[in-house]
Amino acid sequence: MNFSVAALPRSGTAWIASVLNLCPDICCVHEPVDCNTHVPKMTYKHTGQSGSHLLAPEYGDMDADYSVYIDRDEDDVFDSIEAIYDTVDEDAFAYMVSMTDEYAAGCDMVVQFDKLFLTSTVAKIWESISELPFEADKVEMMLNMNVQRESLEYDFDPVFLKKLKGDL
Repeated sequence: MNFSVAALPRSGTAWIASVLNLCPDICCVHEPVDCNTHVPKMTYKHTGQSGSHLLAPEYGDMDADYSVYIDRDEDDVFDSIEAIYDTVDEDAFAYMVSMTDEYAAGCDMVVQFDKLFLTSTVAKIWESISELPFEADKVEMMLNMNVQRESLEYDFDPVFLKKLKGDL
């Protein structure tokens, strides 16, 4: 199965690609240079691509058997981009936003950004792509790694930190 995961920038596409790559039969490339080049299927049964570039018209028509759209509030996206780069090209941003409703309408699954980092949401995405059961133990450590925070300093859950240190 070919699949795609798309969103506005700073909406978790890199994170969900990393999570999906924990599945032994999934290979998800984040923001490939050429979206028309598919990952060889000889190793992976399910291959896909994720990123904000998929909203561009030439990628919206990508041959995907299953598509996911991560819906994040456009003001939050704007603020997140601005926090990283200090400025945002408002015309380019408006162009990207104008495509989101049309793209999302054609997707098989629309995920609200505030639900993306929940075990149940990740399991639903995983199991919609692969026949292999969701491996919560593999994914658990990543569920707290919301990289879309306003600053680049992370505020990890104390239980998560104990697991990292091997104290649990």
